[in-house]
Amino acid sequence: MLGYFETPIDNTNLRLQTMRSHVQIKWETPSLRINSKTLDSTLDNLIKKRNLLWDKRLPEMIWAYFSDLNSILVDISRALRKNGHIAIVVGNSAYAGITVDSSKILKEIAHTHGFQSAECRSVRVMRTSSQQTASTKALDEWLILFSRTTA
Repeated sequence: MLGYFETPIDNTNLRLQTMRSHVQIKWETPSLRINSKTLDSTLDNLIKKRNLLWDKRLPEMIWAYFSDLNSILVDISRALRKNGHIAIVVGNSAYAGITVDSSKILKEIAHTHGFQSAECRSVRVMRTSSQQTASTKALDEWLILFSRTTA
């Protein structure tokens, strides 16, 4: 409609170049171990409720999403000098009544790469979409300011 895609494969190619935050593409399951107890617990709970999820691949997609964020933080940690700052906006999601606490998971991952959360605040509250079916009707979007604590 807007001329972004000339063929259906154009949409697929675009999605293959983005973070793994959707299930419309069949992604390779990550093998990387991510240091986040909250992520581990969330994935365990989602896997137990896999039969209630609107897409059975959601646990793997969430794992892949945080694996991508982990890789981004690794790259940033190489470039950002000590006492440097970055800001990241991340939103929570929920599936089968299980909230994915993205801000907490991201802070745990960032800490393993020499980042400390200097500030974390909700900047927007979003309504859940029909497929997220959270136990609550609202999900926070967070602004997290990180500082680089190691060289």
